[in-house]
Amino acid sequence: MSSARRLAAAFAVVGAGVLAYAVPASATGDGVDHSCLKSDSHAAVAGNLTVVAMDVEAASATVQAERPFCEPMKVVLSTYVVPETWQPADGWSEAAAPQDAYDSDVAVVEGDGPVRLHAEVTDCGAMQTDLYWWGPKGIVGKVTYPEGRAGVFLAGGLWARLDEQGKVIQCKPETPSPSPTAPPTTAPPTTAPPTTAAPTTSAPPPTASPTEGLGAPVVIPVHIPPPPPPPVLAETGSNSTVPIVGVGILLLGAGIGLGVAGRRRTA
Repeated sequence: MSSARRLAAAFAVVGAGVLAYAVPASATGDGVDHSCLKSDSHAAVAGNLTVVAMDVEAASATVQAERPFCEPMKVVLSTYVVPETWQPADGWSEAAAPQDAYDSDVAVVEGDGPVRLHAEVTDCGAMQTDLYWWGPKGIVGKVTYPEGRAGVFLAGGLWARLDEQGKVIQCKPETPSPSPTAPPTTAPPTTAPPTTAAPTTSAPPPTASPTEGLGAPVVIPVHIPPPPPPPVLAETGSNSTVPIVGVGILLLGAGIGLGVAGRRRTA
């Protein structure tokens, strides 16, 4: 057998082998599930998570993933106590911080079904309600300005309970109870007969409804990075073997061509 025929046979064998591997792999995919999305960055989470509904004053939220995450991903809804000096006109400013967490609710997003969260709120003063990604730090227990929840924030806002003049209703400090060790005081004895006053009834003070005096929420301006671009065709399972198929066809064609040329020369 001449060297040309040997080379042609080698090309044909290698090309056929490459096609034998690439064609089944192209049909079945590369074994990687490209339908899910990794939750390894804030941009990926924010771009794939939709806030279906949120009520900052009631501290409730419903979120839903557009595409399932590759692994369970946590979201947090937290309420924070805002300093008493803050007014709604201040917005998200230095006057709104520092804030300490009042209550938090954590939910795990699995699949593409809706997930609901709810946190407790106060009945006076001003608060901030924030929905954010669990991220590398988990629950954010203290908020400072201007950092806020940079890198994990999803949605939220400031709000307050206002009086008739539009001012924040301040929370009254708790009245301290008397010391249990204080000696009881006794009145000096008197000879006058005790008099009994007619019983009187007094109406209890009116209580405000939990939803009365709620000020309009002040939305905090936060820049959310755009979602990541969709994967290119080379990353999907159905097209990842296209270059390999092309190489196999090229080698097989070269082998056949060299074989035909060799036969013509010997004829």
